[in-house]
Amino acid sequence: MVIVDIFVPSLDKTYNFMLDENSKVEMLMVEVIEMIDNREGLISSYAEGNFALCDRDREIVLDPNKKLGEQGIETSANLVLV
Repeated sequence: MVIVDIFVPSLDKTYNFMLDENSKVEMLMVEVIEMIDNREGLISSYAEGNFALCDRDREIVLDPNKKLGEQGIETSANLVLV
């Protein structure tokens, strides 16, 4: 498990998450979007290609088909969900 901050520009908010680095990014995005929706009282529909998870520090878009850990994400990473 890694602890990361995820900034969501459309909401201008940062959320702290504990994520499984052995899970694919696409699955994690679905879970993160659902949790944010529940917290903020929103309704978003995840469809492949509608969202991207990015590493703010390295300025890269994470591959949704690869595991989080395979892409070098470690505790204290700063991510962006767009």
